[in-house]
Amino acid sequence: MTIQDVNIVPLFSTPVLMYEVEIEEKEKLFLLNHYPDNILLNAGNTSSKDRSILDNVETKGLKEKLHYLVNDAFTHIYSPQSECGLYITQSWLNFTTKDQFHHRHTHPNSFYSAVLYLKVTEGDNITFYDVEPSNNFLIDSNHYGLFNSNSWDISVKDNLLLIFPSTLSHSVSKVLHDNLRVSLSFNTFLRGEFGQHFDLNHLAL
Repeated sequence: MTIQDVNIVPLFSTPVLMYEVEIEEKEKLFLLNHYPDNILLNAGNTSSKDRSILDNVETKGLKEKLHYLVNDAFTHIYSPQSECGLYITQSWLNFTTKDQFHHRHTHPNSFYSAVLYLKVTEGDNITFYDVEPSNNFLIDSNHYGLFNSNSWDISVKDNLLLIFPSTLSHSVSKVLHDNLRVSLSFNTFLRGEFGQHFDLNHLAL
C-alpha cells in the first residue's frame, strides 16, 4: 500500500518564546554580586532575598528591555484589539550549585513568566511538562517529538530569555558540574481593557 505524506496540524500548542537580551556588564555584575551573601534557601536551590530585583536603580534599563520583550511576546500570541498588555510584578534571582536543582513548579498569580539566564554552563537546560498529557498510556517510542512527549528539555545559554505561560510546569534537573548557575525570573500580570460590555465579559485592570 502506498502511503502519502501526512500533514500534522499542531492544534492548541503551548508557546515558549525565546529572545536574546543585551545585558550591560554593570547590570550583570550587580545581579551576580548578590551571591552568596544575599540569598535565601529555596526548594532545592537558593534565591535572592530581594524579591523585586528589577526595581533597583541598577537594573532600570534591564527592566525596560524585559518589559518591552514580554509585551512583544504577548502581542505575538494574542494580537489584542484593545490597548492592553503585561507589566512585571515580582522578580528574583535563582542560584544553583552542584547537586542542587529546581523542583517542578508553576507560577501562581501570574499571566506569563520568564527566565533570563545570566550565567550557565554548556549542557544546562530547563524541562517543561505537558499541562494535560494527551493520554495515560506509557508507549515506548523509537523517536520522541512534540506530539508524543510529556516533557521537553530546552538548552539554555547566557543572555537567553524564555517567556512562557505561568501555568506551564517546569523544573531543572540536578546540576552535575561545579559551576554556579544563575538566572533571573519574573512574573507578570494583565493591564488594560479586556472583553466587551455587550457580551457581559468586560474587564478593566
